[in-house]
Amino acid sequence: MRVLAVAVALAVPASVAAVGISSVAGATPTTVVCKKLSGNVNSTVTIKGSKCHAKPPHGYGNLTGSAAALASGGALTWSGTGGLAGITISAPDVSGTPPTCPNGWSGVNAVGTILTGTDTGTNTYDADLVNGPFVANVCINNRSGKVKFAAHTTNTF
Repeated sequence: MRVLAVAVALAVPASVAAVGISSVAGATPTTVVCKKLSGNVNSTVTIKGSKCHAKPPHGYGNLTGSAAALASGGALTWSGTGGLAGITISAPDVSGTPPTCPNGWSGVNAVGTILTGTDTGTNTYDADLVNGPFVANVCINNRSGKVKFAAHTTNTF
């Protein structure tokens, strides 16, 4: 069960900086679909920016953060912004049907809401995600704690 609870944290992106542009309340949120999650439930997780559609702004890089900080909503920031851009996510609901994972892996379906988005310069990439959903279908290796998105699933933020 510990692995399952930590897995939820891994799938939940968030922000630490209160700098830049914030979303306008009531604006229609944008959705980003990503295909690659890596990392470990005992350390950090990374969502590969180049494997997302719509692509993050030039220079943003990958969305990264502490797995432990994400269990109840936490912080993920863009690696190329020096921690100045990212998103904050609500605590995830994990009561949904878990995804199918390979033998030796446990699956978690995490669903939440993007609470805040902070960008650099004139970008509104993260700010445009505010009030939108995040959905992460995560597989966690039962031995190593390694994480990845489940195959053939849609993972959004």
